[in-house]
Amino acid sequence: MGTKDIIRKNLSHFIELSGRNKKDIANVVGISPQQLSRHLSGVHSIPPQMLDKYVRALNISVADIYNY
Repeated sequence: MGTKDIIRKNLSHFIELSGRNKKDIANVVGISPQQLSRHLSGVHSIPPQMLDKYVRALNISVADIYNY
């Protein structure tokens, strides 16, 4: 499993753990729910600045995304 796959898998896991729905997370980071789905499915890569927004919205660290 590559780094991009790990990021997507762990991001999805932390969204579930947060108890918030994907639409809420998308709104918090300023994207559409469809864009979030594209990030999680791997259709679009997650740019570093977007990853930073995700970790802030989920109250986790970038290290959590890479190391879970």
